[in-house]
Amino acid sequence: MIELLLKWGAEVDACNPEGRTALHTVASRQTVECAEVLLTYGADMHLVSKTGYSPFTTAIVYNNHSVLKCFITRCDSSHLEGLRLLPLIARYADVKTMSILVASGLLKPTLDEDGFVAGRETLRLRKDYDEALGSTFEGFVAS
Repeated sequence: MIELLLKWGAEVDACNPEGRTALHTVASRQTVECAEVLLTYGADMHLVSKTGYSPFTTAIVYNNHSVLKCFITRCDSSHLEGLRLLPLIARYADVKTMSILVASGLLKPTLDEDGFVAGRETLRLRKDYDEALGSTFEGFVAS
């Protein structure tokens, strides 16, 4: 259905009143096929909604592993420069999301010491904090 709408002229980055695009919605669900179609038609995974999230960060917040992997294959670190992703990752990401991001190496050029400090503090405040989360987060330092 998405592809049909796009073929007939639907705007791929049209926003709802909250500034969310179709790709934001896809990033919050396990629909990698829809993400692929939208990206093929030129959807921008870095458009930021009024809530301050891009589709890329939405995939992190919702721990949408399959869509996050899809985004990573189509992204380079220049799109992430200036973003303070570690505190966001520390607040929302599960172990698998963190592992995907660490393994990608995508964040390495964007990481800074302030982000690590803020991220560690945020991570330790999580109700579900455990050793696995902590050690996986430390993978960003080691990468």
